[in-house]
Amino acid sequence: EAIGFILYSFVLVPEFGWRSGLGMAFFNSVSAFCNAGMDIIGPDSLRPYADHVLMNMITMLMIILGGLGFVVWWDLIGKGRRVLKKEIKIHQFWERLELHTKIVLLTTAILIFGGGLVFWLYEKNALFSQLSPMGQVWAALFSSVTARTAGFNTVDTGALSVGSKVLTMILMFIGGSPGSTAGGIKTTTV
Repeated sequence: EAIGFILYSFVLVPEFGWRSGLGMAFFNSVSAFCNAGMDIIGPDSLRPYADHVLMNMITMLMIILGGLGFVVWWDLIGKGRRVLKKEIKIHQFWERLELHTKIVLLTTAILIFGGGLVFWLYEKNALFSQLSPMGQVWAALFSSVTARTAGFNTVDTGALSVGSKVLTMILMFIGGSPGSTAGGIKTTTV
């Protein structure tokens, strides 16, 4: 959350000034990590930032990190330390991870990139058509990440096609991983 706060500050302080920008950066960082989906930027949520690379990356990363679960974090950090101490080789990193961690990481990747692809296919000639090609990629990935329980938006979710709304419901039902800040039935259940 602290790193998210600092990164958000680079975007929000120049736009809103020190006091408001820092307040918004702090609030958004906590909200994104906790998968709360609340922002205090304005009535359009994050829509003004649909093409903004840093804002998209920070928000998605915060949501994903909060949704992985602390057990996964401990496993990744523990195995990462063992690699740094040369107790295990880098190519052994994946095989040494706990089964739970592997399931969470694989399921999360499939849901993010699979969901992003489906969002893009449904909306590329509809809601996303006003965006640049890279903006469409950001909007598709952001829609996939945030639907899992975060609730932010960079596009008008009320204008999504029926297929995208159904996909959103499926992703919301699945949610995040056990021991995370996200809701849903959990990635390991799926």
